[in-house]
Amino acid sequence: MKLNPDGEWIHVLDNNFFANPEWRKSIKHLIQEKLPVKFDGVDIRILTREQSIELNKVKLVKHIHIAWDNPNEDVPKEIQRVLDYGNLKAYKFCCYVLIGYDTTEEQDLYRIETLRSMNIDPFIMPYDKFDDYQLSLARYVNRKEIYKACTWSEYKSNTHSGSTDEHS
Repeated sequence: MKLNPDGEWIHVLDNNFFANPEWRKSIKHLIQEKLPVKFDGVDIRILTREQSIELNKVKLVKHIHIAWDNPNEDVPKEIQRVLDYGNLKAYKFCCYVLIGYDTTEEQDLYRIETLRSMNIDPFIMPYDKFDDYQLSLARYVNRKEIYKACTWSEYKSNTHSGSTDEHS
């Protein structure tokens, strides 16, 4: 693995780093580099205790990115399993949440509020970037100063029922 000698951090573009049978060798290299690392995605469903321990040794650029695209999957159970290992903390995670791809507003809000209750930042990814509801929900959640200041209902009522108008 060759790295830019002037780089300030390492960006791992493999969206399922720990599924690779060579993950031990790769993570050892990342740790030895002593540079912050950004992982594009870690599949929380397959993360083992050993992988969690090694992942915790890596200096992160910001968060460990996981995903909860399918509301029918029990991702909170998998997150809790990894948190119960005791070495990774909730604040180290950010969870991509795909909305609008065969989901209802109730399912979207359930995932968002479940993550909030676990102290994990959700990041909304609208499936239809032209849909007013999806854009409005993404704006609400992804702008943390808004997300932390009010509920979705309050935000909708202040933005004219979820339209793309940002004025309150």
